[in-house]
Amino acid sequence: MTNPVWLASWLKIAVVDYYGAAVPLSLIAILSEEALWRGGLWALGFCLIGSPATLAYTAYRLYYKTLALGQHDPFLDDAVIKKKKDDDAPSGEPVKITPSK
Repeated sequence: MTNPVWLASWLKIAVVDYYGAAVPLSLIAILSEEALWRGGLWALGFCLIGSPATLAYTAYRLYYKTLALGQHDPFLDDAVIKKKKDDDAPSGEPVKITPSK
């Protein structure tokens, strides 16, 4: 365990392994947040702080949003989407939609 060559190799592999996971998670945060700057701040946290930031982001997504990346979460009974302008309801008004079962 005190071999410096082995320790250097282990450290390089650990860094590559972490950033191999942090980069895709950063892209998810950047592309799924409403504001690009907010996703960028999360990504910066992933790269500078590490695992505590990824844990905080996951907790944030679970509490305030959902872990689903699409418009509809299959685990929920109802989905809220924005109506199109050509519909009969006022534009931008949220409408509750019940998925077919």
